[in-house]
Amino acid sequence: MALLEIKHLTKKYDEKVVLDDVSLEINKGDIYGILGLSGAGKSTLVRCIDSLEDFQKGKISFNGELLCDCSKKIRRENRKKIGMIFQSFNLLAQRNALDNVKLGLKFNHVERKEREKIALEALKRVGLEKEKDKYPSELSGGQCQRVAIARVLALKPDILLSDEATSALDPETTSSILALLDSLNKEYGLTIIMISHEMIVIEKICNKVAILDQAKIVEKGNVSDIFLNPKTEIAKKLVYSDEVHSSFKKNRFLRIVFDGNVDEPLISKIALDCKIMVSIEYASNKVVDGKVFGQTIIRCPKEEKDLEKLKKYLNNKKVRFEEITHAN
Repeated sequence: MALLEIKHLTKKYDEKVVLDDVSLEINKGDIYGILGLSGAGKSTLVRCIDSLEDFQKGKISFNGELLCDCSKKIRRENRKKIGMIFQSFNLLAQRNALDNVKLGLKFNHVERKEREKIALEALKRVGLEKEKDKYPSELSGGQCQRVAIARVLALKPDILLSDEATSALDPETTSSILALLDSLNKEYGLTIIMISHEMIVIEKICNKVAILDQAKIVEKGNVSDIFLNPKTEIAKKLVYSDEVHSSFKKNRFLRIVFDGNVDEPLISKIALDCKIMVSIEYASNKVVDGKVFGQTIIRCPKEEKDLEKLKKYLNNKKVRFEEITHAN
């Protein structure tokens, strides 16, 4: 049984549909990415999961219980098991780091002595025990986000919802926060739902992903599968660089994906073995779902016979590739 199950969820603001027949299954221990451009419905979906928004149709089940049908008491208890972090941190400026973490424990009627102990342990786990007396204005953005994570961690949730929690941070700080979330997932079995508009965030930490576009889920599955073979236009836009994606309109390309099994300089070998000069449009190495992948996008040869020779060569080498144009 899935830890969190969403079936045919539909949400409207007046006549505007912001979630259209959304269905997902999220299992315990998943780091599940919800990916899409601004306005796709990502944050609204998270707010529905956290019972901060009502919806018109569909069902959300948590631990086998329907969130919309259960009593207020059960809903309140379920919400204790779902924590949330935000882009803006949502810390109280007039309280220090320790008191910000203790606040959630106070609202959950934890005894005063126990609050101090639990909050200190949570701050230690995120590496901020020495900053416990500092106020948000004295902390960096990354440190503020760690305090927010500690505040959630202190409540021992089953699910952590991360709503664009790294989008206001620099790349180095983003990587450190993602590494922290990944370690919490592995250490505690914490299920994490990552909302982001950046594929690079999803690639680094998630094992599964759903892509939202115009209120609908257009693709979902393992992150590595979506990375290797994006099918929809929006998925390709998110997986490829903007520069390369925009050039699809006027050129044909081959996207060659390396999964660690290629142990020779393939592009150089193409030029030598096929007597075909290739132009590299884009190349990168990525760690996707814990595995190292590389991708190289090359401009297709102008002569059709050269293109067919190149494809045959790649097939013989058992190299994964696809032809990409604006049409597909």
